[in-house]
Amino acid sequence: QMQGMADYERKMAPRKAALFQAAFHDIIPRPRKSPGQSDLRVVEVGVGAGTNFDKLTATGVRMLTAVEPNEDFVPVARDAAKKAGMELKVMKGVMEHLPFQDSSVDVVVATLVLCSVASATASLK
Repeated sequence: QMQGMADYERKMAPRKAALFQAAFHDIIPRPRKSPGQSDLRVVEVGVGAGTNFDKLTATGVRMLTAVEPNEDFVPVARDAAKKAGMELKVMKGVMEHLPFQDSSVDVVVATLVLCSVASATASLK
């Protein structure tokens, strides 16, 4: 039986890895600037402790912009990015009001976020 989020993440890691591989397979531009690396502009909203970073780097993502409302997660996310070999830029914000212009990013990742936003409808626009 799972006791908390760490247990959940361990249990879900293989499934998340497969989902990220499948999702990124058709959108990663080819040719890549170097083997295993992508030029995609990727944003993760609600990055938390960075539990998706290893899965994202496995798809070729090496640079990520994180939008995180909770400043307590920032140092943890930075450590996780370093361990995953990922360059990380962190911005304070929420999913309902992302600080980006239309078409300025290629991919937005948001896992376990919609349950904690003020408006799911506004978040998905």
